[in-house]
Amino acid sequence: MKPFLGLLVIFLCIVSCASHKPISTTALTRGADAEDKKVSQDGIDLMISPIVSKAVMKAYFDQDLLAYGILPVQVCILNNTDAPLNLSTEAVCLMDDSSGTCPRLSVDKVVRRLKKSYWRSVGWGAALGLMGAIPSAINVGMTNEKIAFFYKTRALKTDELPVGTSTEGLVFFEIPDQVSALDGWTFQLRYRMPSHPKTRTLPYALAGD
Repeated sequence: MKPFLGLLVIFLCIVSCASHKPISTTALTRGADAEDKKVSQDGIDLMISPIVSKAVMKAYFDQDLLAYGILPVQVCILNNTDAPLNLSTEAVCLMDDSSGTCPRLSVDKVVRRLKKSYWRSVGWGAALGLMGAIPSAINVGMTNEKIAFFYKTRALKTDELPVGTSTEGLVFFEIPDQVSALDGWTFQLRYRMPSHPKTRTLPYALAGD
């Protein structure tokens, strides 16, 4: 009986370790400092909030994304112009303090980096016997699906933005491991309007750590 109880306790630990329980981010437009975070150009309002605090990361993502070389940025774009705003998948850009471009990561790439390891679970299960391996692997598979769903539903939608509407979501960038502060970094929104046939750029200076 005692060996069985021991296996049960270890199994429950494995299940709990493979959980993914983040919360939703707070809309930037609802923050007390919303006006302070806003920059405007051509009737377009832009608000962003890089997420670098480990405590906030734990609450929003259930893990430290910076440990994977991923910087999440919450973005809100409001179209107050008199024409639809054309955005593309390259509409957002992050420049470091030396004007180098940080690669934007697609949601699929982010998910691949963050997925729980099936083989790590099987390794744990093998140490416990087949009874532990199968439930653990199933649980990790379910967690992977939750992770993929979470990031895909919260990612910024870059498409045509109708007049008087807004879009808000997360954008992810790949950054070097040694980065500890964002002073001197710049976020850029690139867009096109009927009155401006060429691509326009709205910069947003970052500061702090």
